[in-house]
Amino acid sequence: MYVSVGAQALVIVRISTLLNPLDWRLIKCQKRIPMFLLALAMMVAMAVPAFADGISTRASTDSFVTYCAYGGTNEMSTVAPSSMQDGAEVKLATASTSITHKFIAVKADDGSLRIFSRIGYSAGNKSTSYTLNAYRVGSNWPCTMLKGSRDNRADSEIDFKTVDSLSFRIFLSQRNRYLFQNGINTTLTWQPYTENNSCRWYEKF
Repeated sequence: MYVSVGAQALVIVRISTLLNPLDWRLIKCQKRIPMFLLALAMMVAMAVPAFADGISTRASTDSFVTYCAYGGTNEMSTVAPSSMQDGAEVKLATASTSITHKFIAVKADDGSLRIFSRIGYSAGNKSTSYTLNAYRVGSNWPCTMLKGSRDNRADSEIDFKTVDSLSFRIFLSQRNRYLFQNGINTTLTWQPYTENNSCRWYEKF
């Protein structure tokens, strides 16, 4: 069948008229996809810090607590008030209501987060209070008590890292070490991270 040139041109024009709006909608859609992906990426980026870094919500600050070994009842403990001094040991001990088992995580005068013993603690004068400290000797550093006025921030500043809905790790943030339990009546040590329960803690009031 013969179709005139004019008729062919008319068909082409009508097809183009039908397709052009569709093409335009596709182009607009394609332009919107990168904008949507960018917005999605920004939402994810803003949400991540709530789950990643920062102080664990499983650990309290500004309140006296007892730190307990995960999976058991043994607790962090230091020396009796009469024996408190620079270098006093911090160890794992059986559960007790003694003041030697009470600690508080609070910001020091320089703004860094520290763990202070309840023994001799003064909220208004933290420089005279005793804080957990890393005695950097050997491969695994003993945890000792040191008066705030004498400690090195890098050896005392801590952070809490969430493990699960109950437990957390005590992290020596500037030295990249964690506080480990080494058995009952044995000094706690700051060690490089290893995947086991010896550096997991929970708290009780």
